[in-house]
Amino acid sequence: MPRWFLRHLLSVLSIFLSLASKLFSAQTICFLPFLTLSQRHKLIMRRLNTSSYENVWKVFLDKKNLDDCNAIVNDITKCLVKHEERMALTAWLPKQSILPQLQTSLRSFVLLQQVKHRITAKAATPFDTQNTTHEDMLNQLWQSLKPSTPLASRISHQWGDIGFQGNDPITDFRGMGILSLYCLLFYCRRFPDTSKRHLELTQRAETLYPPLPFTQKIIRCLLMFVVSLT
Repeated sequence: MPRWFLRHLLSVLSIFLSLASKLFSAQTICFLPFLTLSQRHKLIMRRLNTSSYENVWKVFLDKKNLDDCNAIVNDITKCLVKHEERMALTAWLPKQSILPQLQTSLRSFVLLQQVKHRITAKAATPFDTQNTTHEDMLNQLWQSLKPSTPLASRISHQWGDIGFQGNDPITDFRGMGILSLYCLLFYCRRFPDTSKRHLELTQRAETLYPPLPFTQKIIRCLLMFVVSLT
């Protein structure tokens, strides 16, 4: 098959999918047999973000507790089906075969929102010196990177040896809250050899950036990406 034909075919498909997210009902999107699971999820989420589905979207936004995924999915499904019935968009569709697919897409969306909520909550939580869990995590970070070197005190110039900018490491957590510490500790635990090698490389004279502030900027970029997901 010629390449030019494939390019035009993909362009036409892209235009069709864009129109489908604006013109088709969410249940009609589930009925389209040629869509992959990922394409169906994306189209349904785009459809729910349009102004005509504002009332359905409000059902989710009004939820204070995002932990019960199944209850949220059931509530959104009921509201969405009633909304599309009032708009006379889905009378011809076989509901029994479509609703499970619709709920699968909605469930993936709700799970994503749960992840976003937990991550942003961690980023908004400052380091608390009175919280023993926070203090223990900070000590574990030191032990992960400097297992053979005891830490003289909680506030010490030694923190500079692993990349902190001051004697008190919590000043470097102001931008991303406790999320920074969670991510750094996960990295050191999950990749102990790599994290130690990274620390050694950043301590060389030709290194132009301190490791931890630079790493936190990467974490901030990842957080912005997660929050931008629909």
